[in-house]
Amino acid sequence: NVSKFDIDNINRLFKTTELEAVNGFENTYLVKISPESSDDVFELSNRYALTQFVEFAHPNFLRTGMLLEVENNKNPESKKQGNNKPGSRINNSRGNDYMPNDTLLPRMWNIRNTGNNVPQGVQGTPGCDMNMINAWEVNSGNPNVMISIVDTGIDTNHTDLKPNLCDRRFWYDFYDNDPYPYDEYYHGTGVSGAPAGVGNNIAGVAGIAYSSHIMPVRFLDLLQPVLPLI
Repeated sequence: NVSKFDIDNINRLFKTTELEAVNGFENTYLVKISPESSDDVFELSNRYALTQFVEFAHPNFLRTGMLLEVENNKNPESKKQGNNKPGSRINNSRGNDYMPNDTLLPRMWNIRNTGNNVPQGVQGTPGCDMNMINAWEVNSGNPNVMISIVDTGIDTNHTDLKPNLCDRRFWYDFYDNDPYPYDEYYHGTGVSGAPAGVGNNIAGVAGIAYSSHIMPVRFLDLLQPVLPLI
């Protein structure tokens, strides 16, 4: 029940400009910091949240694409690490490990960070990763384990997900109340690939537990407010 007068006053106080009301979210606004402001976005978000007029405030983070071409010849250190082609053994300081043959795996710096397979403009740190190559030597998941992805649904025809989907009897869409949790917005599809994208299939990525199964569950629409759910 905050008036437009109060909103304009607090924006003027914090030297911000209202850009738009956020579609699908009641009483939610996107504001831009004025060049005259000395606060950074984190400080200003905290100041907004401390007022009696604002329930919650956070920066509007921008996400950039990370699927970049890997050019190992730019990093002299990569030449010392031996053969790192997908589907082969790689010799490095952590031993003689197996690398699945998924085509996008060399770009997944979180799986194996060579220092140069990171977003442009970022200085990579070789070895700063999840050490998954060694972990996969021990276990790549279990087909008897079912991972439920509760999100916007899943693209059930996706090449890198379909073979790992569980029996259709367990699929469900709680948003539309039907057994077809298809992902119209592709958020849940991306989330599903992280834990259980099909591995060693000469395509796409490899999930952390790529031998496990995925249970598609939809409970969310793109415009549905998520803060109350959290």
